[in-house]
Amino acid sequence: MSGSGPTSTDIETDAGPEGAAQDHRSRTAKLRREQMRRRLIESAILVFAEQGVNAAVIGQVIEAAGVSRGSFYNHFRTNDELCDAICEDLADELVAYTENVIAGSESADGAVALGATTVLSAALHYPVLGLFMGARSLNAEALMREISDGLNQQLHFGMASGAFVKGDIGLAADMVLGMLRAGMLRLAMRQTAPLKPEAYIRGTVAAILRALGLAPERAEKIAAIDLTIPALAEDSLIARAQARHDAYRKKEA
Repeated sequence: MSGSGPTSTDIETDAGPEGAAQDHRSRTAKLRREQMRRRLIESAILVFAEQGVNAAVIGQVIEAAGVSRGSFYNHFRTNDELCDAICEDLADELVAYTENVIAGSESADGAVALGATTVLSAALHYPVLGLFMGARSLNAEALMREISDGLNQQLHFGMASGAFVKGDIGLAADMVLGMLRAGMLRLAMRQTAPLKPEAYIRGTVAAILRALGLAPERAEKIAAIDLTIPALAEDSLIARAQARHDAYRKKEA
């Protein structure tokens, strides 16, 4: 049959370029939103580290990010909402890195020791992380929840295997996380005297293991892990925020 209307081939050909253009615009818009959100969060970590997480810092974040007030409110409405977003992003990076580090651990006590050492070392080498998480304390629910998920698994395994004394996993996790939070803040503020930071990290890890039921000698042995600078990518949120924080300090000096 013949007719004057467009064929199916004509329709697909005409719609193809338009659909591709629309898809390209959508991807570009999404990328720009993600870049703006990342810029705001990175700037917020810097401002919070200077002003304190309970300060009303939206104005300072807007100034640090170099964006309009409208752009900010397109992403966040309140300080708490901004803080929650920061915690989620920090959790994604720190927890993913830590899980990769402990992936080869064959024992629960070894995994807990290595995980705690990695988190504390991150706070030592990226003080802005420790400052934020220490000051945010118990309100840092997103990051703590992410850490807790993996920690609870190791505690369950350790208690079941006899490596850790049996008890309430929630209480044990709270004890470990509480020591990690306090340790992160002390390391970030360089307030570990009379111990050097490396000795403080090992001492904290050994104390965690002893509290979980390990004999002092074994706890000290497992905690004696070689400390290395966490190999976070230069474009990671933590590394980028630390670089901006260092630049700010240098400018103010």
